[in-house]
Amino acid sequence: MSTFEPGIATTRPGWPETRSKDQAPPPGQGTGEGEDMVKAPEIPWYEHSCSRCGYVWYSRTAYPSTCAYTGCRSPYWDRPRRMSPAPRPPIP
Repeated sequence: MSTFEPGIATTRPGWPETRSKDQAPPPGQGTGEGEDMVKAPEIPWYEHSCSRCGYVWYSRTAYPSTCAYTGCRSPYWDRPRRMSPAPRPPIP
């Protein structure tokens, strides 16, 4: 039975050999740090607030169709409530 030492791997037939952290990667393979990595484009987040229920949420959609709050889901989240007109005085 062999003892395990960090950086030294026991190899089995068909298994790739492991390398220690101080060894360079094989040609054509990067370290995963810096020059070899392709940075994904940053997707903007938009902040929205519902004028009906007051819920604030963030989404990647610039203009969502409804409020994200499950209790509201109003399609009029971006419009304030209209005040009802003042009642007319009774006609004598």
